[in-house]
Parts: sequence; structure tokens; C-alpha cells
Amino acid sequence: MLKDSIYLITSDQRVEDNPAFFESIKNSRGVIPVYIFDIKQLKNTNYDSLKMGKYRHAFLFESLINLKSNLQSIGADLWYFEGIPIDILLKIRIETGINTIFLEEKIGTEEVQFITECKKKGFEMIEIESANLLSKHKLPFNIHKLPLIFTDFRKQIEKNIIVQTPIPRISHFKLPEKKPAIFNVPVPILIEKDKRSAFPFSGGEDFAKERVKYYFFDSKKIFQYKETRNGLLGKDYSSKLSAWLANGNLSARWVYYELIKVEEHYRKNQSWEKIILGNMNRENFSSDSTYWIVFELLWREFFRLNAFKFGSKIFQKEGILRINKKNRNDLQLLEKWKHGQTGDDFVDANMRELLATGYMSNRGRQNVASFLVHDLELDWRLGAAWFEEMLIDYDPYSNWCNWQYVAGVGNDPRFRKFNTQLQSKIYDPKWEYRAHWLTNG
Repeated sequence: MLKDSIYLITSDQRVEDNPAFFESIKNSRGVIPVYIFDIKQLKNTNYDSLKMGKYRHAFLFESLINLKSNLQSIGADLWYFEGIPIDILLKIRIETGINTIFLEEKIGTEEVQFITECKKKGFEMIEIESANLLSKHKLPFNIHKLPLIFTDFRKQIEKNIIVQTPIPRISHFKLPEKKPAIFNVPVPILIEKDKRSAFPFSGGEDFAKERVKYYFFDSKKIFQYKETRNGLLGKDYSSKLSAWLANGNLSARWVYYELIKVEEHYRKNQSWEKIILGNMNRENFSSDSTYWIVFELLWREFFRLNAFKFGSKIFQKEGILRINKKNRNDLQLLEKWKHGQTGDDFVDANMRELLATGYMSNRGRQNVASFLVHDLELDWRLGAAWFEEMLIDYDPYSNWCNWQYVAGVGNDPRFRKFNTQLQSKIYDPKWEYRAHWLTNG
């Protein structure tokens, strides 16, 4: 006989293509959607930075407010709480008698510890693999034999993997008879958004889909993505989907199939059926730019799978390669880097954009990371922790694995030092970006 359950929302803040939500409804009599904001997210880390800064905090609450509205549209609601998650769940169990919890499968050390703690308290924890581009159960190799180099990984994946189609938006819902009587309502975190920002967007599934519609279909900017992706100014040089993906406002495979729709709508030389039934080979995409979005999504999947393979090593100084590099211990240099006061105008412009907006281009991230690691010779984890606090689109696996990559202790041990002066001449030849952030505001 089916029992009532809790659907515990984490980084899957959406209604469409949400496997954990879908399975909870399918396998329960009634479901209570619950989000618990862990107050430890606002505390300092060991690297003299916060786990979550104001920009990501605000984006998260925008996402939750939109999620609550979408849940209400199907007859559900969002039970939002603040506190220590295990304590909140124990109170809910006392009030409702519900002992079964569905949630998205977790990889991170802290998340795994939380699930273990819940099990010790007698909860039945049912983890469901998320709507990733790739299922770790359908890889052409054992997860422990995940290639170290991205190119080797990509070639195997493109030849062997077909992306699963998304789960349609849930249209019906049933709440249990017993529900928590007291819960909070997420309210906006009010921060003034800098008008100069390249990311003037709000969190939430609806806003994410509006962006996809605009960038993929209305403006067709997607067809210039490969040529413009190294841009620095404006909202359209890149897709800007990373923040919505990080919060789970969109699933990676939903984005993939929107790309397929773009191809079907605009291409002339191949059929829709051939694309759907094919794999991720470059030949399945008529445009370098549509393929390049898939290429970027594969990087995201690669780092996520590395977290499965290497666990907590992705957060350790020696990295997954176990290389111990000597660093300076100079917190004054770190503070200058954080606040865009290093004296390198390209680095400083990018760091001031991050400080003012919570966002920075991919090109900028590579340069400032290289500068911290190779020019200032500081511990790469200090930079990774600062990005964790500041970035709207912070994703633990992409962030920490990318920093390891730059530091030479991650997936590619080659020395990767950027010449920031040369980079500024290539990507900001007219000094427009630097003027935007160094002389304005």
C-alpha cells in the first residue's frame, strides 16, 4: 500500500523534467514538497569566506518563489523552512507521521553525511538520479575508469550515448491529509542589482525558459555562440544558462532537447528523426554553435562524474592527482585579488565585476584563476572558496574541478598559465571592458 512521503527539494528547483518529484508522486499516496534552507550556508568557511554570498542567496530565493507559484498551479505548494535540516525533518515526522523522503541523488561530502544522518534517525531515504545529460549507470565504462582527460571522455560519450528524453511537466498532484501546520514563506532577498551587469536576470524555472526561448529561438543568438562565447560585455555573448542549471531551474537534458528543436526548426539538410535517434556526435548538429553548447554541457557532466569517482579529493589541496605544490601565505595579496586591486587591469576589471554583480565571463574566470595560482602563487582553494561565495551560478563540481584544472592538480596536469596582458589585447583590444568596470561606478 502506498504511503505519504516528503519530496525534499535541493538543487532541482523546477516542475518539469524532475525525476525525484515524478517518482515521489508515482510511488506515494500523497506528497509534501519541502525545501529547508540550511542556516549553515551563511557561515564562514575555513578559507575566510562565506559558503553563500548575497548574490546566490538572492537568486536562490527568486527560484524558490517561482517554484512555489508553479507548485501551486498544479495543486501543490512549497513547505519552506529555515534551520538545521535534520531537526526540521524530525519535527515534520512528529507532526505528520511521514518517514519516507524522496530526493535528488547526492555526491558531495556534506550531502552524503546528511543522508547518512537521516538514515540513522530512521528515515527511509530514496535517492533518485537527476535529469543529467548522462546517467552514470549507462556510461560506456565503469565510473572508476572515467578517463582523466576530457577529450578522451567526450569521444567515448559522443559515440555511445543517447540522451534520455525529458519527463513532461507534472499536471496532477495530491497532498497528504496531515501536513505541517507551521512553515515559512520565502521572501525576496533585496539587493540592488548593478545596471552594468552582464547577468541582469532572475532565478526561477519560468525566467530560465524565457531566456532559452529568447536566446535559442527568438533572437537566434545561439547560432553565433561559438564566435561570441569569449565575450566580456553584454547579456548575449553567451547563453547565460549556468545559474539556472546550477539551481536546477532547468535540467541539462531539457536544454539538450531544446537544442534539438532548434536544429529541427532551422536546419534543412537532415531530418528531425535522425537527430532524435542519433547520439551526440558533431555530425548531428548543423551549426558549430549549437554543438558547442552540447560541448559545454559535456564539460559540466565530466566534472560531475569526477566527483563520483574521486569524492572529497576534488576539495583537497593536492587535487585528484595528489600533487602538493608550495604556495605563498599572503592574505594581503588575496584581499587585493578579491577586490580588484592587484594592479593588473584585466584581472582587476573582472574581479570588480564579480564583486559588484556575482557574475563573470568564462574568459574572465580563466584569467583571474590563473593569476591567483601562477602569478600570486596562492593556494587555489582560496580562489575556489571565493567563487563559491560570490558566483550566482556556483556549482560545486564545476567550480572546484575547474580550479584544480587551472592549478595543475586536476584532470589535466599541463601547465596552464595565462598571459593576462596578451589576453586583454585579444579580448579587450579597445579597452571597452576595462573602462566599463575600472572607470565607471
